[in-house]
Amino acid sequence: MKTISLDGAQQTSINLYRMALSEESQEQRLRAIEVVTHDVVARQVALFTSDKGKGWMSEPRYSEFSQLVMRSADERYESAMEFGQILRRYEEENDRSLYVAELVGMHVLISIKEGSLHGIHASGGIFDQVRLHARENEIPGARTKAALLKCWRTYRGVVHLGVAMRLCGANPEQGHEVLTVAEGIRQELSSRGPGNRSDPYVDQKEQISFVAKTIA
Repeated sequence: MKTISLDGAQQTSINLYRMALSEESQEQRLRAIEVVTHDVVARQVALFTSDKGKGWMSEPRYSEFSQLVMRSADERYESAMEFGQILRRYEEENDRSLYVAELVGMHVLISIKEGSLHGIHASGGIFDQVRLHARENEIPGARTKAALLKCWRTYRGVVHLGVAMRLCGANPEQGHEVLTVAEGIRQELSSRGPGNRSDPYVDQKEQISFVAKTIA
């Protein structure tokens, strides 16, 4: 399992990190997370410079920050190019596939909470429940078990973030932190399995865990 720590500014851009997770392999996702982080930093730099004016880089109290900005300029430029490619793939296909996998993840979570622990492939199980939901709500890409299986196999290790975002968005009055909810869901998916099986719904080694960065 890979753990990613997000600071306050990065947590406000959580939708971009979900976009990064829509890449199709773990290696691509980890690189996309780096790219998104560069984008968040670039936005912070732009905001900071607009507030401080052109002369801030010569001020001694900002010397360390200014050196960091200059050293990372080339990498931020390259990341900006990659960001556009990630966004294009997300809008054309990956968002839909990730969303379908998140639907499966949501039904798995419900099954865990209810104690029914339905199987993924079993008759009347998770896939059948999601297919019925997709038909009733006209959701594309979730009508066949083959399509669901492809999406679930690709994204099952990262669905917890999107599920948490939807739960928190639907219940804002509860004031839950998205990362805290996502971590709880991740632990549920990797510690519980269908029926009496010992293997969990999602193997922990496939997962990416997001945690809030603590200030020492």
